[in-house]
Amino acid sequence: MFGVAHSLTSSPAAVFKATTDVITEFSQDGVVYLELRSTPRQVPSTMTKTQYIQTIIDAILECRQTLNILVKLLVSIDRRQGQKEAEDILDLVVKVNQMYPDIVVGLDLSGDPSQGDFMEFSSVLAEARRYGLKMSIHCAE
Repeated sequence: MFGVAHSLTSSPAAVFKATTDVITEFSQDGVVYLELRSTPRQVPSTMTKTQYIQTIIDAILECRQTLNILVKLLVSIDRRQGQKEAEDILDLVVKVNQMYPDIVVGLDLSGDPSQGDFMEFSSVLAEARRYGLKMSIHCAE
């Protein structure tokens, strides 16, 4: 499923459209609070991880103008990608949280629970807490 979604969202324009479409569908279903979760993705020569997250934020901001739904973003850390990647994502989240504290509210530790050791991420999660970020941890999917 994620492979198909990734192939359809390989540019900022596609990420923007997918995000606004998802938010619009939830709003049409009567949802008034939505937490989106997404792992920053880089597409070579098309989009950086920062551009990817900024595009999602831009879509949330646009939807705020016309829809009656409150949308927040939890940026995901895929436990399969290891601690260095988690540290890089935390750095990105801290920066965007400072610019958009009402949108980017925290981290989501996700991915295949049989991959990676939870303790490998404990220092990153502790650092996130020091920044006041909220957390969601998937541990037995």
